Amino acid sequence: MKKIELINKSYVGISTHISSDTKLQSLEQYINTNKEIFSKFKGVIVAANYADAPGLDKRYNSLIHRHHELWLNYFDDVKFIDLDENKGHSFGTLDLDGSLFNHCKENDIEFLFKVNDDMLYLDDFLEGEVPEADFYYYNGIGYGGMTKYEYDIDRVAKEDFYPQTTQYFINTSKLPYIHKQETVDNAYDYVQKLPNYNGKVWEYIEGFTCEDLLKNAVTKNKLVTHHLTQPTTYIRLLEFVKANNVHDCSHKQLIIDGTCHLQWPEQKCIII
Repeated sequence: MKKIELINKSYVGISTHISSDTKLQSLEQYINTNKEIFSKFKGVIVAANYADAPGLDKRYNSLIHRHHELWLNYFDDVKFIDLDENKGHSFGTLDLDGSLFNHCKENDIEFLFKVNDDMLYLDDFLEGEVPEADFYYYNGIGYGGMTKYEYDIDRVAKEDFYPQTTQYFINTSKLPYIHKQETVDNAYDYVQKLPNYNGKVWEYIEGFTCEDLLKNAVTKNKLVTHHLTQPTTYIRLLEFVKANNVHDCSHKQLIIDGTCHLQWPEQKCIII
C-alpha cells in the first residue's frame, strides 16, 4: 500500500515535556513546521508532563492551559493526556509513551504513530510504498552497537533490530502493552533508593532502556515488522555512523528519508 494510506488511518501521538515559556515557544515552531504532515493523520494525541509549580494544583497550572491553547491554535481537535508526575529521564518517557499506547487501546484506535517533540518531517516522509505490517520502525544503531557485528555493515543491515522510540507506527491491537507498568514501577522504586543515582537506569539494570523494552514487546508478541528507512539510505547511514564514530543511536541532526531528529535547532543538519 502507499505510505500515505498508513498515515491516513493512523493517529499521531506526540510525547512532550513542558518546562517553561521558552519550551512553549520552541514547541510552537515544532508544531508549525509539522502542521501539514500531522494534518494527514486521522487525529492528534498529545501526552505531556510538566515542570513542578509550587503551590498550584498541576491540573490548573497556567502552563497546562497555555500548552493546550497552543495546539488548538493549529488543530481543531486534539486529545490531551496530562500526566500528574514527571519521573525524569527514561521513566518519564516510558510513562508518556505508555499513556499514548494505552489511550489508543482503550479507544479502539488501531494504528498509532508515536513521535517525540523534536522530530521534524519533510514532504518526502509522505511518499513511498510499504507492505502490510504491525510495526513500522526506524532502526537505532550507533558505533558501539556495531561491535558485535565486527563493524560489518552488511551484517548490521541484515541482522540488527533496535527500534528507535522517537518515532514508530504500531498496531495497538496486536499486543497488550509496550512495556509492563509493574516492571517500570519496580525499576523506578529500586533506583530511587540508590545513593547517588545518576539518572542512567541502564547502568544499574542491564537491558533497561526504552528501546529494549519496545524491542522486547514487539519480539515477544511476534509483530510483523517493516524497517521504514530505505535500504540504500540505511547503508549510507551505517557508513556515516561508522566513519564518524557516532555513538548516539537516535541519529540527531541527520535528515533521513524525510525525517529529522532536531535536538539542537541552532545547529546544522546533514542529509544522509
